[in-house]
Amino acid sequence: MSSFSKLVSGMDMGKIGDFKFYMNENEYQKISKSLSATFGSYKPIKGQERLSDSGGFERKISLNGVLVVQPLDSLKSLEDYAEAREPLEFTTLRDSVKIVITSLTINQSHFLDNGDFTVQDYSLSLKEVYDELV
Repeated sequence: MSSFSKLVSGMDMGKIGDFKFYMNENEYQKISKSLSATFGSYKPIKGQERLSDSGGFERKISLNGVLVVQPLDSLKSLEDYAEAREPLEFTTLRDSVKIVITSLTINQSHFLDNGDFTVQDYSLSLKEVYDELV
């Protein structure tokens, strides 16, 4: 059974580890992907810099979203995953890749008199990994 089949049908948008993104709850509003080729370089004496293809590339993914009137600890498991620095499976309706969370930013706003907040926005940076981390 493919990773895509494992997603619960309905309003699921994807998941990171066991953290699920749901439409109209904790959805991501924007996903960005970048692919960068890696090159080595050398500069001969009195010559122009030359590039050598290392054959590798780096793939990065960014997610941004806003949670409105959701439980205050909605993003806690993402924080835990980021702190663990372990490879995770990131699955969307179109892709499934092994990633590591490289950064997570959470902003809280629209505070109430009791100190609770009603809006959280987050930015999540992921890097695709191909082997276990060493």
